[in-house]
Amino acid sequence: MIQFNSPIEDITVYGLSKMFGVPDVDLDIRKINAYVDWNLEHEARSWGIKSTSIYITKVVCLFEWETYADDLIEEEKAKLITAGGKEYRGNTISGTIEIVSNKKWNEKEWTISNNISFRGTGLCCPQEIEINFELMEIIVF
Repeated sequence: MIQFNSPIEDITVYGLSKMFGVPDVDLDIRKINAYVDWNLEHEARSWGIKSTSIYITKVVCLFEWETYADDLIEEEKAKLITAGGKEYRGNTISGTIEIVSNKKWNEKEWTISNNISFRGTGLCCPQEIEINFELMEIIVF
């Protein structure tokens, strides 16, 4: 078994505003820092390699979200602040979220979908993450 820790720069986030209870609010996602811990395992026989498997052991993602407060009604502002946001100078609300795939987020567990595959050249590494808060799913490509 070979273990890897791969930094990921291409991250897409879905459903966060709906999870906060403000589905019509547009949240900007920025300052993303993420990595994937994964293993590559070979099953060998005397005649050669029977199989090669890729296992994701953990996904960690830290990012900031932000929205303009001027466009929000008081109820939406209150929900975003309850969700951990802070209001700055009355014109923006922002917050930070950390996701660790093997820990619960808001009392819910994450499902990880592994879409990592070998490329034609033999390259194999995670390159993209999609985080869907509505489905509580992390997809690694």
